[in-house]
Amino acid sequence: RSLSMAMAISQSELGAGDKADIYPGLYIQHTLDELQTICANRPPRVLLSPGVCQDPDIASRLQHQATEVADFAMLEEFAEPYHDLLERQLRLIIKRLTGPGRD
Repeated sequence: RSLSMAMAISQSELGAGDKADIYPGLYIQHTLDELQTICANRPPRVLLSPGVCQDPDIASRLQHQATEVADFAMLEEFAEPYHDLLERQLRLIIKRLTGPGRD
């Protein structure tokens, strides 16, 4: 059994809207399609859009490296205080995925 995973992260200034509002979904569909294509054709890494990399709050919490994929960057590492938290969350997720009762 194996698990392959890819993720690309972007951001939108649009709100989620409400259930009756279709416009936020329409406006972001191109971005979602682009992210899906990037994920489908890249090795299992987390890629970050240029907007995410330029956000000072986000940039101060992670390290990233340029890629050949458009202007996306590859997530390298989280800042130390966040690294420990993410490691604990990863262990909990793995335990949940591989725990008893999982086939």
